[in-house]
Amino acid sequence: MEQTPIIKGFYNLYKHERHKGWFYVLIDDAKKVKGKYPKLKVKGSIEDYPIESCILASYGHQGYVLAIRAEIRKKIRKDAGDK
Repeated sequence: MEQTPIIKGFYNLYKHERHKGWFYVLIDDAKKVKGKYPKLKVKGSIEDYPIESCILASYGHQGYVLAIRAEIRKKIRKDAGDK
């Protein structure tokens, strides 16, 4: 299967207001692709940190949400509000 990038850019890192330990990126400009709606299994990298498998969850008409684990945040040295 051919792999086509659906996301490339800089996105803000948010901290969920009710779930204090949950950080995420809202991706509002991703190409719509065929897949198991409402989730897509993807791989790639965040600032050269390799991501072998993660889930992009649909966020209604606003795009997708990517949860960012603490392990990744520590490696890329990012916190809420950072790009």
